[in-house]
Amino acid sequence: MWNWLSYSFALWPFLLCCLTAIDKYFRVERLIDVAKFVMLMAILTGLVGLSILISNDSVFTIQNTGLLGVQTDRISALFFTMVSVIGWVVLSFSKNYLRGDAMHRRFTIHLIFTIASVMFLMTAGDIFTFLIAWILSSYELRKLISFYQDRKYAVLSGKKKKMMSIFSAGLLIIAFSMIFLFTVQIDLNSFFQMCSSGYVDQSILEWIAVLLALAAIIQSAHVPFHGWVLSVMEAPTPVSGILHAGLLNAGPFLIIRFHPVFDKVSIAPNILILWGGLSAMYGTLVSFYQPAVKTRLSYSSVGHMGFSTMLSGLGLYPAAVLHLVGHSFYKAHTFLSSGSEIDKYRIIQTRDIHFAKLSKYHIIGGFAVGIALFLLLSGLFKGSFFPYYPFFILGFIITIGISAFIINTSVYTFHIKGFYQIISFTLFVFFSFFMFEAAAEFIIPVTPRNFEGNIRLFVSTTFIMIMFILLALYSVLLKWRYLPSIPKWDVYIRNGFYIHTWVDQQLIQLISKIE
Repeated sequence: MWNWLSYSFALWPFLLCCLTAIDKYFRVERLIDVAKFVMLMAILTGLVGLSILISNDSVFTIQNTGLLGVQTDRISALFFTMVSVIGWVVLSFSKNYLRGDAMHRRFTIHLIFTIASVMFLMTAGDIFTFLIAWILSSYELRKLISFYQDRKYAVLSGKKKKMMSIFSAGLLIIAFSMIFLFTVQIDLNSFFQMCSSGYVDQSILEWIAVLLALAAIIQSAHVPFHGWVLSVMEAPTPVSGILHAGLLNAGPFLIIRFHPVFDKVSIAPNILILWGGLSAMYGTLVSFYQPAVKTRLSYSSVGHMGFSTMLSGLGLYPAAVLHLVGHSFYKAHTFLSSGSEIDKYRIIQTRDIHFAKLSKYHIIGGFAVGIALFLLLSGLFKGSFFPYYPFFILGFIITIGISAFIINTSVYTFHIKGFYQIISFTLFVFFSFFMFEAAAEFIIPVTPRNFEGNIRLFVSTTFIMIMFILLALYSVLLKWRYLPSIPKWDVYIRNGFYIHTWVDQQLIQLISKIE
């Protein structure tokens, strides 16, 4: 019935690829305009498809074009639309950003092909299409990262990304080979149905899930595989925009796409929860100490990818989808507008800002208000304060983050009007979270992990929650200089405890041996 929908999802990235093949017939500005029109049509197709699929009772609607396996379900429609919107914005930005550059055309071709590859990845309906799109998007991203060949760090970053891509693609090839050998299936939906029905041996499924989890972790630049992300600053700004807003999401997207596999296993979700949680804390802590805007945003992306991975490991897929979409648009805007940070700083410096002295009442009051408002809205939306333990973990982390914001803001606004503004904004944030999280449940259902009898996982998640609250307190006390500055530790944290330095050295040695 919806065969035309699958053709539509396959058509627009195919046209973008064709456009890169006939680029010599267009001026570069005209080439960008045509590509933007194609992506605009892709956005409309994604929105129409998403509305149809949400109104349809079937969660999965698989149609095959005969050339490529295309999966037109709610997940693919949402991410396809998101990538199209961000691609349209980044292309619009690059039109003026690189105007007059001698290599503007070459950059535009690589950028268009990268966006098309990611669009194919979001709608892949079989393991071959998924793998080809995964490899192509990584290859084109490496071309964009090392775009300026005369810049030493740009070339080195491209080589490091190449090694990470080889590792992640290798794990993905092994996982997909196991899927084909043990199930004789290449169609994703058929494989997912076999997993749900219990036709796949549990030990085989555990291995497949672990390989997929490791591939996602490497691809999305978790610790300690994040060194190449920090060197991307040598590439043009649009590369940072499309990277942090779209391509890093490939890791969490892989987990969300294969969620029927992760719902049936126990080892891989534990890996995702622990690795993701530690990466989230690491990225957040190190980003506090970064003097450069783009480096701070890069470490922030490491933290955000870790948080999305942890949510997926907990089975909170709607929250993970919501976080990925929000993070993508936020990072695209932040990177593309990073050049105006100096002007923003100058404006802030001209303001006459008065603030109170941070006290224990600010801290206690901030946490009390944050917890009370979260419990209020949780009871209204969920019918229970904590309907299941993974939601308690998510609520705890969100409340800690909002409470830190309340504490910092209350120091600035220490009058009754400011208090009402803080309460109103906090209510708005919590209400938006619950509302969009409920909307995301129409895209993908919640399948919370069962913690019963899993003492190790319970202890690990408890440790992560304790570390998050300590991190929030540390950020508040550090901001208001209630903690003594220890130069030695400041240097360690600013350089990410030199984790990426050691990993980069090993990669450089490996690259030199290969070359």
